[in-house]
Amino acid sequence: MTDRSRTVGSRLPGRDLRLERDLLAQVDAAAPVPLGYGFGDLVAARLALGDRRHGHGYVSRTVDDLLAEAVEEAEDLPAWALLAYQQAVRHGADQSTLDTLRQSIVEAGVAAATAHVQLTRAAGVWKRAEL
Repeated sequence: MTDRSRTVGSRLPGRDLRLERDLLAQVDAAAPVPLGYGFGDLVAARLALGDRRHGHGYVSRTVDDLLAEAVEEAEDLPAWALLAYQQAVRHGADQSTLDTLRQSIVEAGVAAATAHVQLTRAAGVWKRAEL
């Protein structure tokens, strides 16, 4: 992750950008495929975009609600990709392209399923802790 995220919104309510940067750097370091760019930078940019679009409404949301939202997003990833694949079929994509899309979607689906399991686990840990 680059240093750009360090300078963006360091006084946002309820957000610890140093913590975000450190955790996203761990994601970048553990990413199974060299991306050629920092995935953490993309996530930091999404957080900043969310702040601009929606303000700081997340501050009033519960941990349970935020984790449930994350679990739903993990379900959305392969759902959108499946819809895109079906559109590629409808638009007459050649078999080689479809095969590559299919394999990428399956791999992304596996990653999303892993995210779903881990986020569901996190929600369970939080429920037991109930701070």
